[in-house]
Amino acid sequence: MRQSSMDQFVSQKSIPTARSALEAWQQWFVADPAIGLVCALKDYTKEMIRMDRKKYSERFTLATAFSKYQTFQQFDASYQGFTNSYAKVLHEVWRRKRLNIM
Repeated sequence: MRQSSMDQFVSQKSIPTARSALEAWQQWFVADPAIGLVCALKDYTKEMIRMDRKKYSERFTLATAFSKYQTFQQFDASYQGFTNSYAKVLHEVWRRKRLNIM
């Protein structure tokens, strides 16, 4: 029997930084223990959200935009020019949400 790592039992302490819309997309849907993400952000529990509420709120806002598309390529085509920077895509999603054109 193989010994398990503690990472499987420890709750996520913070949300990893995303430098682009693609990284945010991947972290929302897929867990990546190599970067310290033991479960996908969409599967976070209430306790995990409390640890980093502001960043989770930003990611949840992006997820509302992500949910409109089947693939990242479709999202990228719709948000062309904004997806290379996390800050730019977040501001564009906020703008479209405010204008009700998302």
